Amino acid sequence: MQNPIWFEFYPIFNASKNRTYRERVTRKCTSLMNFLIKNSLLKVYPFNENGIIKDDLEIYKNDLTEAGQYLFTSGAVYKWLDYTDRGGKIENYKHLEKALREYEKTEV
Repeated sequence: MQNPIWFEFYPIFNASKNRTYRERVTRKCTSLMNFLIKNSLLKVYPFNENGIIKDDLEIYKNDLTEAGQYLFTSGAVYKWLDYTDRGGKIENYKHLEKALREYEKTEV
């Protein structure tokens, strides 16, 4: 059975050598991983022993719960990333929370 990669940190981080870009990407990806962990959507631990996002972090489909997979397939993760790319607050998870509520309604 195929288990595709749904998220890779390294290519995003290395898209630019600009320090400000890399810091923002690290903050965004760390925030996303914290959201996934807080909501029990991730089956792997994305941080190293120092609590920093792993440079080689790859999240495969099977590393996410069904609800976590829904956040990706519904486009919520990408909407949140787009929102933060346009200057939105990284701590504002409205796109992710809305999709999570939608998923929970379908599971009832």
